[in-house]
Amino acid sequence: MARLLFSVLILFWFISSLFAQPKLPQENSPPESPDSQQEPSDNEIPLTPNMKAEGEEDTSRVTDLPLLEEMQIPSASELLTGQKVDWIILDNQRVVVSRPIKPRPRTLEIQAEKLFELRTAGIPGNPAKREAFEEQIYELRRIRGGFIDAVEAPEFMILTSRIDKIWHHEDLLLRRADILMDQKKYPEAYELLFTLQNIDSDWPGLAEAHHRLIFLNASQLLETGEAQAAFTQWGQLHSLDPDYPELSEKLTIAASIIIDDSIEHKEYRKSRHFLHRLQSLVPSAPAIQSLTERFQTLSESLLNEAIGASESGDQRAAVLFAREAATVWPKSRRVRETFDTFAENYQILRVGVLHPAGVSHANPFPTRSDLRAEYLKSRKLFEVQSFDDSAHYRASLVEQWEPTELGRNLDIRLKTAFRYWSSQRPLTAIELAEQFHRQLAAGSPDYNERLSGFVKRVQVLEPYRLEIEFRRTPLSPEAVLSLELSGSNPDSNWFQEISRSASDVSFRRSIPEPQEVPQRHVTEIREQAYPNREEILRAMFRGEIDYIPDLPVHHAAAVDNKDHWWVRRYQIPETHVLQFHTTSLLGQSNELRRALLFAIDRKQLLAEKVLREAPAEFGRLTTSVFPQKSRAFNPLVSDISPDPLVARSLTLAAQKTAGGKLPVFRLAAPHDSNLQPVLKQMIDDWKRVGITVEVISSDDQEPENWDLAYRVVSLSEPLSQLWPFLTMKRHSRVADLQILPGWLRQELIQLELATNWNDARQQLHKLHQALWSEVFYLPLWELERFSMARRHLTGIPDAPLTPYQQVNRWVVNPWYDQSIP
Repeated sequence: MARLLFSVLILFWFISSLFAQPKLPQENSPPESPDSQQEPSDNEIPLTPNMKAEGEEDTSRVTDLPLLEEMQIPSASELLTGQKVDWIILDNQRVVVSRPIKPRPRTLEIQAEKLFELRTAGIPGNPAKREAFEEQIYELRRIRGGFIDAVEAPEFMILTSRIDKIWHHEDLLLRRADILMDQKKYPEAYELLFTLQNIDSDWPGLAEAHHRLIFLNASQLLETGEAQAAFTQWGQLHSLDPDYPELSEKLTIAASIIIDDSIEHKEYRKSRHFLHRLQSLVPSAPAIQSLTERFQTLSESLLNEAIGASESGDQRAAVLFAREAATVWPKSRRVRETFDTFAENYQILRVGVLHPAGVSHANPFPTRSDLRAEYLKSRKLFEVQSFDDSAHYRASLVEQWEPTELGRNLDIRLKTAFRYWSSQRPLTAIELAEQFHRQLAAGSPDYNERLSGFVKRVQVLEPYRLEIEFRRTPLSPEAVLSLELSGSNPDSNWFQEISRSASDVSFRRSIPEPQEVPQRHVTEIREQAYPNREEILRAMFRGEIDYIPDLPVHHAAAVDNKDHWWVRRYQIPETHVLQFHTTSLLGQSNELRRALLFAIDRKQLLAEKVLREAPAEFGRLTTSVFPQKSRAFNPLVSDISPDPLVARSLTLAAQKTAGGKLPVFRLAAPHDSNLQPVLKQMIDDWKRVGITVEVISSDDQEPENWDLAYRVVSLSEPLSQLWPFLTMKRHSRVADLQILPGWLRQELIQLELATNWNDARQQLHKLHQALWSEVFYLPLWELERFSMARRHLTGIPDAPLTPYQQVNRWVVNPWYDQSIP
């Protein structure tokens, strides 16, 4: 017992010899004043175990501390996932690794400031307060830490006078980040700085390290040829620290590279954007003046090309050169005046589309672009002009038509002259009679079997007058005679195709307007393809196009009533429908078609995948392919609710009938990115009930091998359009009806034989009910259709029926984008 007591006294004496008792500070003494106490020698370690800790003190920790030069900064993985530690670096450059120390950061500075404030306040006279004062002095002259490898982690204290500096865990993060930046491992460095940002966004040195990382990473991007990404990052650094060394020079170099490349690829708007950005960031850069002069010189050169083309009679080339000059440098007054003259004389309507007309695609039906091109390149004797509950017709080639003989004959008087803007030439009675004879002759390639069932005889009465005799009185002579007129003479077409590439197609008036006219109109229509509808909308905002013929409903809701453009709603909505191939198992199995219908929640799909943020009035569920406001629509037909259990039962029944296994069904659909979420959801819903469907890819070489097709149609005339829709043919032929069920053939024939509109409506309503009950096709929903144009485009009907309705009367007023890109 005596020996143990003697050992304890010796240990106590040894520790006391290392650290003297604190001396009371002199009043108003600064914190930098050295402590007048006995300090340990260089060979001793100034660690003092916490005197308040219970149990035997661990003296083994006060020896063998490593030198700073022997230490290695922990790896990024250790710093991110390991135990957080601080390094206490003593005045002899030995390091104590401790648990996190408080306060932080600026631990030594904060304690010195508090010690100075305490000394300045003076020594209290009250004995109790004096004891507390002495205790605070004692604490502030020491740093309290904790060993990281002890089981119970005992605390220790170190005199601040023996501490050179403290590297906190956050400082170690910064130092490792600096090492990684030196090694060009920028993603790992960013991860460390991001972690520190979340710990303390105001940590000393974090901002400087972040700026360095941005600068170095941008420099590497520039070296690898990514000048635009480098410029973007240096621009971000400029907003944080405009005076960062070498930043102005780097921004100038990157901008010059981008501008050179943009000019080479004729991306003038992009090049002007980066010139403006450089000018706003580094207004004193010497390169700005030379780049500006380069733009002006290029613009003048293009303008001279435009003038030369105009003088040689090529007005199309003149306006294209003038527009390119305006895109290069729109600020020039000479460019503006010259462009206005050329653009007014030769008006080009620039249209943004998904696919140019005539491009091959893995879809058995014409695209919207194909239908627009067909409209431009053909003429019809009668065409739909407006629609309320039924179609109303106009005849641009006909002066007057009058039924005679109680409707059995039709007296047609053709126009002998047209307005200068019509782009049409008069059609003689003989030419029109020849058109009828080709479509009525059974052996002709233009034979129209349905037309021959109505027309008995065509007789020319005068050079511009003829009479048509019908076999039976048609309900709508205009619907029967809405035939396309064909001819070998290009002037017989409204517009004709003049150029084509993989991404665009252009159409020009067949008959140009005279030179001296009070107002010129659209001369050329150029459809430019973009990868998706969002990019089409961006092109409109950038001023690259004037017109969008098909604007999605969610875009229409977002851009309506703006200052620079308008949105028009079409008279007829578009119906989205799934149609089944008659030779496919889907076309032959009523159970499978019903299973497809019951498996999908059309209401949810419409709201979440189609309308999105658009108003609910822009779309509605439907049970027919005709608009709900059409007299062909039966309002008494009720919709059904989705039921996966019923769908699964129907699938199992069809599977049993098919021999135990169903094939993978191929779906043909328009290649529209906005449609992909809808298709994916439907395919997933069908798969859950046991029906596997795959979308035919765009490069499929056998698009005719399909089982069901996603179609978008706008039908206005049931008497002439229902038959081709059901048979999936362009023209109505009796032979095509053989692929339809017998009951459907009989119903269509009864519709053809209807003698009055009441009977026809009843028959149409009966057909609607039968087609929906049999799920002969699967109507999904009908959506309002919209178009969008800039306000410098005038003459478009307020409520158009088709995308290019009366396009020969549209006016493209001279305009180009002069805003800063």
